[in-house]
Amino acid sequence: MNLRDERGLIGKALVIWLLILAILVVGIIDFVSITTTRFHIADLASQAAQAGANVYRDAGPAHSEKAACAAAATSLATADSAIKMTNCMMDPTNGELTITVRKTAHTYAAARVGFLQRYTKVVDTETIGPSTL
Repeated sequence: MNLRDERGLIGKALVIWLLILAILVVGIIDFVSITTTRFHIADLASQAAQAGANVYRDAGPAHSEKAACAAAATSLATADSAIKMTNCMMDPTNGELTITVRKTAHTYAAARVGFLQRYTKVVDTETIGPSTL
């Protein structure tokens, strides 16, 4: 029986399993970061659209899409300065404000791997009318 061929086999297997575990942990952390960013910007976009729609409704005869969009932008900037509003449109027939926002999720590996980079750029569109309360 020759033991020389099996020397260090457990150490090599341990190193391989630790590398696999590290890759798995980084992947899970990136997934959680992207998911929480999606929920975060959806919530803030909804709040900002609501604020803009309310400003539009409260303006009375001087309805202004610019004022509604400015109120939405101010709401976003106050909540999270990393979120950028890329589009803002007002529907004057029903007072609904549609905004599109984007934010890049902070990740360890996904932002550095070419085919995963698109998942780190989170975009959300919300359409909300003025509150009725």
